[in-house]
Amino acid sequence: MNKDTQTRRRTPWARILAAGLAILLVLTAGFGLAAWIWRVDLARVILVRVIDGQGFGPVAFSLDRVDFTRIDVSALRLRGGAIAAEHLAVDFELSALLDGRVGTITLAGLDLDLADGPSGLEAGGRPLIAPGTGDAAGGDASGGGASGIDIGALALDGARVTYRSGADSWRVVASTTLSLAGNHVAADVLTASVEGPPGKAALTAGKLALDLPAAGGLGLELAAVAIDLPGLPWALSDAAISLRLTDAGLETTVTGAVLRNLQQPPLLIPVSLSGQAGLVGDTVEFSLKTTPLTLGNVTLDIAGRYDMASAALTATLALPPVRFASGDLQPVDISPRLGSMPGKISGGVGLSGKLTWQDGKLASDLALALDDLGFVGETANVSALNGTIRITRPWPLTTAPRQRVTATVTSGGESAVVEFTGQLLAKPALKVDTVTIRAAGGTLTSGAFTATLDRPAISTVIEVEHLDLAEVTRVLGLDGLSGTGFLDGRIPIEVAGDRLVLTDGALKAQGPGTLSYRPGNLPPQIAAAGREMELTLQALSDFHYDSLAIEFAKAAEGEGYVLLKMAGGNPVLLPGQPFNFNIRLESNFARLADLILLGLRSAQDLLGRATGRLQQ
Repeated sequence: MNKDTQTRRRTPWARILAAGLAILLVLTAGFGLAAWIWRVDLARVILVRVIDGQGFGPVAFSLDRVDFTRIDVSALRLRGGAIAAEHLAVDFELSALLDGRVGTITLAGLDLDLADGPSGLEAGGRPLIAPGTGDAAGGDASGGGASGIDIGALALDGARVTYRSGADSWRVVASTTLSLAGNHVAADVLTASVEGPPGKAALTAGKLALDLPAAGGLGLELAAVAIDLPGLPWALSDAAISLRLTDAGLETTVTGAVLRNLQQPPLLIPVSLSGQAGLVGDTVEFSLKTTPLTLGNVTLDIAGRYDMASAALTATLALPPVRFASGDLQPVDISPRLGSMPGKISGGVGLSGKLTWQDGKLASDLALALDDLGFVGETANVSALNGTIRITRPWPLTTAPRQRVTATVTSGGESAVVEFTGQLLAKPALKVDTVTIRAAGGTLTSGAFTATLDRPAISTVIEVEHLDLAEVTRVLGLDGLSGTGFLDGRIPIEVAGDRLVLTDGALKAQGPGTLSYRPGNLPPQIAAAGREMELTLQALSDFHYDSLAIEFAKAAEGEGYVLLKMAGGNPVLLPGQPFNFNIRLESNFARLADLILLGLRSAQDLLGRATGRLQQ
């Protein structure tokens, strides 16, 4: 066969092949053109099949844009509107899309309505992740699911999630960028606002990890969490939070959190928090441990429960005794708000008991234990302060009736053992049942009265028993007067701020005794005695009384006075000669007032500044 013959035989096959290629190119171009022309319809069919295949139907949306790298959808509604979004954008590469992989899905205005149901977390009355589609929803970690889609990232802009459990509803608005692998979701930054039965909160997290098991429920891990509570002067930071939602309920763990008070000066120094909480039905049970960051040896343990159906909270508190010492730990080191408290506090303070919140009212049954407490106040120095005080409401601070404390109080050179029985009212004010002062060899006991803590106003009667006359004359500061014996009586007293009034007070000797009066300056009654003055002074220098009464009074302004009424004689001077004396002596009652008001003023000093600062 010559060359021309071979050439003629190859030419038809070349023409056939060229024609076939031309036809194929035409068909491909036609199909491509048809696909481009009908791309919207094709994309709609594909999206509906894919979304329905993931168990999120019925599906409704408007398809706004389709090209070879992006799909834009608006007015997306899934599960009958339980899952909705204002805008959905899907970015992809054609080669990756053929393998079931897309780059980024952006959701703007996502609205997700979730509820607890028989099968766990539900949307539109069905499990959020439909049974049998969990693996398909995201494939395996490498995106190898047979019918699933591997999503590289999911960006949420203003997502709104409503979660309903029983009668309670929670609403979350969040923005973040998520990466998905199978049923695992992760994000580096999350910002959200939360509103639920306890109130509102703003939350940010440095990291988020979410697991959505095919069997239902979810697991959520948050790191570097910060929470602000609008309307409340508290903020939480640096927390690691773990949540587990299963058919059995919700479990939460918090570690490494730091709680700060935002007031100035702060009510409390920053404290670390760690604890657990579990939700079963409508009941949350929790435990919490708090420790001031700079005081590792001071720990408050809290445990309790919250009933969401009745909005009732019950918690128990346990604070082992905190020891204060001069030059060491002071209350201001725990609460800077207590900067106006008396300095150099020593002794121990412990707290234990129960807190309750019901029908919008806070109440407590707390025991505040005072162990040998002491402090230096403005009006008195207090030591050996002991007692257990029942607190019935922590804010504003109130106590149960007839609380009893004892202390040794020193003021104005006088010292006494004081026993206080009474109640702290919410005004704030002290409702006093009795103040018993053991001093001057006897006892002074007040009647009942109520006094505000900011500016005392007192009207009461002091009952005096077995008071040593020698101590009384010393306290009254009467020039040249001393004696022996014991006195009983009553002293009406009124205090308004710094003004003291004593009216119709009288002390009477229990029996015979002695009295010596050698004044440096003669009182008017004796000076006016003329020739009898010498005899009077001699008789009073060693007077043996059969009866003795000391009557005194002090007006709101000016000096007080003492009226000595006594009957008896001098065994050396004119033996058997009876004498009756009525001698008026000028006296400043400041030291007597100090003695009577030791306990009350020291209590007002401590409680007034403490409650005043804490309730600002």
